[in-house]
Amino acid sequence: MRENPAFKLLILFVIVFYSFDANCQQSEQDVIDSLRIVNQEISKQRELVDNYNRIAMAFGAINIDSSLHYSNKSRILAIEINYPKGLAVSHSYTARASIQTSNLKAAIENFHLALDIFKQENDSINILDTYSGLSYVSSYGSSQLKTLNYNLEALAYAEALKDTLKLSIIYNNIGAVYKRLKNYDPALKYFQKSLNLDLPKGNPTALATGYSNIGVLKVEHGKFQEADHDYKMVRRFLPKVNSEYLKAYLHVSLSGYYNGIDELDSCQYHINKAYEYSIDNKYPHIRARVDKRHGELLLKKKQYQKSIKLFQESLDRYTQLGLQEEFPTIYKLQAEAYSKLGLYPEAFEASRKENLFIDSLQRTKVTSIMDEFEEQNRKDEFARLNLEQALKDQQIENTKIQMDNRTNLGLISISLLVIIIGIIVYFYIKTKESNLKLQESEDSLKSMNASKDKFFSIISHDLKSPFNAIVGFSNELSNSYDDYSNDQRKMMIGIIKETSDSALSLLDNLLTWARSQSGFIQFNPEKIQLHSLVETSISPYMGAAKMKNLRIQNLVAEDCEIYADKETTQIVISNLFNNAIKYNNTNGEIIISSISSKNHIEICIADTGIGMSEKIKVGLFKIEENVQRPGTSEEEGTGLGLILCKEFVGKNGGDIRVESEVNSGSSFYFTLPTA
Repeated sequence: MRENPAFKLLILFVIVFYSFDANCQQSEQDVIDSLRIVNQEISKQRELVDNYNRIAMAFGAINIDSSLHYSNKSRILAIEINYPKGLAVSHSYTARASIQTSNLKAAIENFHLALDIFKQENDSINILDTYSGLSYVSSYGSSQLKTLNYNLEALAYAEALKDTLKLSIIYNNIGAVYKRLKNYDPALKYFQKSLNLDLPKGNPTALATGYSNIGVLKVEHGKFQEADHDYKMVRRFLPKVNSEYLKAYLHVSLSGYYNGIDELDSCQYHINKAYEYSIDNKYPHIRARVDKRHGELLLKKKQYQKSIKLFQESLDRYTQLGLQEEFPTIYKLQAEAYSKLGLYPEAFEASRKENLFIDSLQRTKVTSIMDEFEEQNRKDEFARLNLEQALKDQQIENTKIQMDNRTNLGLISISLLVIIIGIIVYFYIKTKESNLKLQESEDSLKSMNASKDKFFSIISHDLKSPFNAIVGFSNELSNSYDDYSNDQRKMMIGIIKETSDSALSLLDNLLTWARSQSGFIQFNPEKIQLHSLVETSISPYMGAAKMKNLRIQNLVAEDCEIYADKETTQIVISNLFNNAIKYNNTNGEIIISSISSKNHIEICIADTGIGMSEKIKVGLFKIEENVQRPGTSEEEGTGLGLILCKEFVGKNGGDIRVESEVNSGSSFYFTLPTA
């Protein structure tokens, strides 16, 4: 099943600015009414411009015409009073409203006008949003290089601002570019990176979008079985999505999946829902897509005349929108329908148009490549001029240095005075450093005492308790074996086994910790294939995961390599995975993923379990704190495993942290150097 390249899969850019639904319209109207009242009380013109923009934004959720009206009023007044930032914001809201009315030319023009002003104002947040908007609109054109460049510009700002929400959107948009270029693996990679950022936050809108993006990509490549899980997640989150614009896209996405697996009734249901949203809200580009999808369904149902009519309606709508990317596919389907009816001249004409538009699109792509080549030439020329100017500047700087050197002799006497002052300061600092070292020694001693107290606590209680149970039940069986039934004896033996396993695990962690404190663990960094190491580390615990019916996903790329000590890294992964099982709910999920950067790789082990409070998070990696608690199946723990994790990650040159909320699962992140 071939997807529309211009469809863009549910691009998250749209969600950021239009994540509202009919249930929110009353509250939005209340906001608008309040802002209108404020308008009557505002005396300063700049405040009035800002308020017009706020009304335009609020109307963006319920009435696009009104949104355009108020952003236009803001623009006129901003020009009149020379208020650049207010003018830029009005252009930005005009562009976003133009997207919903499918006026893409106006959207591009207004985004560029806004971008020029935001750059003059050094407004990084709005520059980022504007580049994201331009990448979305340009994705409907033929220049994928331009779309990718906009995304890379946005990516630089998002990384500087550490904005994970925008990073997720940008990864999603880059994945869409690769999808249009028919490059499956990098498209899937970036869609998955986007989803990995959204998973810990649990936002249903973002998660529905992420899973749909991956599902559409798999459906397009005929991987229907692999797409099954993704569409289950889409159906799970769809009722919680607020944006009707996004709901329309999600229903189109689901209809394509069901059409591909021949569940035609489900396909028809989602087509009907998409029609409902696109007609009620006047989304012409979605309507064009739904007409084409409905035509495909009727073609499969052998209702050829009706399918031909819908294909033509889809072509007409795409023509009005100025979009031709789907023409070859629609003409091909139309030719098939004519052929089934025996209308061979019409089938031939549709096939001729299919080939004509394939040629036309190829020529457009060639023109696009030439435009990009010319644009690169202009950039190279600009870089050459900059280099020449830099050389001139360097010559001027060299002349200045020579003149400065002539004055240096007159500064020697001042330098001698500075040296004397420096000697005095040096002795002052050394004295202060001595005091600091004393303080550090005191802190170190406190830490050692805490370690000693923890050690004896574990020996006296946590290790002694299981052996009390083992000895007690063993004595009872030894002395009074015949007094108990078979079931009672089996129960006692089971308790002895479980307690022995728990004691052995505790003893193993305790010995490892003691070895690390004594300096007996040797760190031998080497190049390691991370995906394989994860599989090896979690293998011993898969039985426990199965007992809770947990779904385990190892999403670490198979070509991902780290440079670390293998033994200690395996201990870190094993402890974190065991914790994820311990504190997860039955039928939950554990996802292991990684994100690569230039110098390190960040590994995330995320679960859908009971989470933790802020108080527990603060004391997790401190040996002097007692934050252990039983698991969801009353599993015991000492908190020592996480102390080991922190120590071993640190010795491998990385950091460890946790993100968690009560009843919302936990995500443990740690970094390791790249190979």
